[in-house]
Amino acid sequence: ALKCNKKHLHDRFVVIEETNSETYNNHIQNVENTETEEIAFVRLKGLVWNTTEEDIKKFLHDCKVKKVVMTTNERGKPSGDAFVQLESEADVDKARKHNREYIGKRFVVVEKIDQSQYVRETQDSEILTKKTTDTVSTDKRNSVEQNMVTNYYITISGLPWKATEKEIAELLVDCEIVGNVVIINNETDRPSGDAVVRLLNKVDLERALKCNKKHLHDRFVVIEETDGETYNKHIKKVEKNDDEDDSFICLRGLVWSATEEDIK
Repeated sequence: ALKCNKKHLHDRFVVIEETNSETYNNHIQNVENTETEEIAFVRLKGLVWNTTEEDIKKFLHDCKVKKVVMTTNERGKPSGDAFVQLESEADVDKARKHNREYIGKRFVVVEKIDQSQYVRETQDSEILTKKTTDTVSTDKRNSVEQNMVTNYYITISGLPWKATEKEIAELLVDCEIVGNVVIINNETDRPSGDAVVRLLNKVDLERALKCNKKHLHDRFVVIEETDGETYNKHIKKVEKNDDEDDSFICLRGLVWSATEEDIK
């Protein structure tokens, strides 16, 4: 089984590690506890960092929510994901109708998941939360913090204008992306060919940099490390544009001497 580590299933590689009977039995118990219930789960992705459980319940106002688990990363900070147990499959259908609706300034992706994924993701979050509260010995603190820090960013340049967030994420298939891929638009609000991405840790950064000069459509892209200031600058522009209600018209057949004042 360990020789199958890092093999791909669908579009992602899977990690296989040895574990102990206690971990196995914990998962078995969680499954047995819910065998008599109608199992229905969804995952919410792309949440802003300050989203609360109450915000999610309001977002899913027409669904019967049984439990909400807000997951965290290795440092105990919000991951941008939440896992929700619903009362029935009918509630899942209602929840999916809220896909890409907004909580705050960002749209939220709602996707159906199965019980095993719910148990795995929520238990992993509890383990990570516990780790952040444990005392780390002084001689190991620097290396642990280096592995856990989440402030790693990249810029991707040379993208085809029609490249989508999903395609960019697939290009970085071996990397854990925090939040959404941010495609940068130019002054005319069209794709500039650049994007910025936040990554979970240094390992993901190293994997991303190995994708430098890979091709997307018919062009190779350049991937470089950047800083949080650059990333946040573009995030703020996207959030600002999301809040604006823009409407446009095109005027054709103008005489050559028409001025901006004439149009106004």
